[in-house]
Amino acid sequence: MKTARMHGCQNRFVLLDASESPNHESELEEIARATTPEIDGFLVVQVNGVPEIRMVYYDRDKETGKTHRAAMCGNGIRCLARYVFDNYKMDRKIRIITDDGPKEVYVDNNSIAVDMGPPREFTVVRENLYLVNTSLAHLCTFDEQLSLGSSASIGRAKKTCEELAYNGKLMETLHQPEGFHVNVINPHSHKRTLSIVTYEPAVNDITMACGTGAAAAGYAATKAFRFRFPVNVISRGGTVAVDLKENSLFLIGPAEYM
Repeated sequence: MKTARMHGCQNRFVLLDASESPNHESELEEIARATTPEIDGFLVVQVNGVPEIRMVYYDRDKETGKTHRAAMCGNGIRCLARYVFDNYKMDRKIRIITDDGPKEVYVDNNSIAVDMGPPREFTVVRENLYLVNTSLAHLCTFDEQLSLGSSASIGRAKKTCEELAYNGKLMETLHQPEGFHVNVINPHSHKRTLSIVTYEPAVNDITMACGTGAAAAGYAATKAFRFRFPVNVISRGGTVAVDLKENSLFLIGPAEYM
């Protein structure tokens, strides 16, 4: 299979073009074993003729190296859209079928917008804890002391995330048996910008950026702090924008080759 290394805000992927290899699982495992630890996941693309494009995404556990199939990846789908636009002469509007259903993606040079669909399952879990599903179930908690440049602050945020990601009571109450992605968010005072770290349970770590997490954080901030769309979401790896149009969340940001 043809491969490419790409990233969206330093959320790093190996893309595998399986357009001519429909049974990609064995090759994926072989490539995963040989891949260096900084890779967060694997994007499998199958181009079966315009407009049918299929994306399958696998997270990668940083401790074990094992892969885990996930329903969606917000940073990953931008990378995949840029790859098929560059290599298959697609229109700038691309329809991609994911395990979470079809997504419309709009390519404008290196600014790529993903229609993530309506936010789902928004719940005020308790004081300063919110659930929102943006293709994946995310818990959002706010911490005005979060500093992306402080290793001690990141360490505290990671501890908070680990305590919530597999909290048995929350998993049962909120009907999420596989656990949660968790976002620790600093809401900036002018109500248009957030700083964020996201713990991804299948990666078993905080990643440099998370697209579905950015979308969840932006939406939660509009509910908890009356933020106004569009919201700029800053992670350690870069910045994306989150907007709401006709009840659909849009994730807008870069996708680059490594």
